[in-house]
Amino acid sequence: VAALPVKRAERQMQDILRLHAAARRNRLELMIRLTGEEGREGAAADLIGHILESGVRPDWWLVGPQRTESGWKAVRSSVEMHDRHSRGIILDAVHLDGDAAAEEFGRAAGNGILRGMACGHRTCGDAADPWLSGNIDDTALVRSIAAGLNGLRDGVEARLARSGSPK
Repeated sequence: VAALPVKRAERQMQDILRLHAAARRNRLELMIRLTGEEGREGAAADLIGHILESGVRPDWWLVGPQRTESGWKAVRSSVEMHDRHSRGIILDAVHLDGDAAAEEFGRAAGNGILRGMACGHRTCGDAADPWLSGNIDDTALVRSIAAGLNGLRDGVEARLARSGSPK
């Protein structure tokens, strides 16, 4: 939030506060996605701390790659310091290819707060455009997606095995 222009940051915080109140009022879970925090180690942890200090307690956090074990430790510490009841962190790997997503998942998994990963077209193979344009059929699309997901699974399992983290 500090890196954003002040007016924009204030407006975004007000939106978050309204969403938090609406989610609680309607007994819905809330996930906050952090974007653009990859530029500086510790930025995601600082942003999480700022949001939690405002009284917002999302059930989930969708956090992009931290690139280092210490970055993930800082994220965990920030959440635990302010909110012991958080359901956890989902790794936002939408813009990562399979190998990069597996590496980041392995780094994040060791912190004990990671609960899953959101992946996208780069992980599942870039078959959507050829399929939509009619250049490949449904079978080829399914094979491409399956290959991407299987590769991701294999990469995650290999990374976890190397790090000694449980599967």
